[in-house]
Amino acid sequence: MSRADKAQREALHREGVLADHVKACIGPLNIETLARSYALPAERVLQIVKRNGGSHAE
Repeated sequence: MSRADKAQREALHREGVLADHVKACIGPLNIETLARSYALPAERVLQIVKRNGGSHAE
């Protein structure tokens, strides 16, 4: 497995963990904080939050 494949697999895993977190949370989420915590781009975090029914702070 190449480094790129491993990095992509790890990013997908973090996205799945984030999706579970969003589903379990009540209240607005801070996109920038989540992006740093999960090492994902803020745009991707926003997509995951919206797709999983979470709300976010403006």
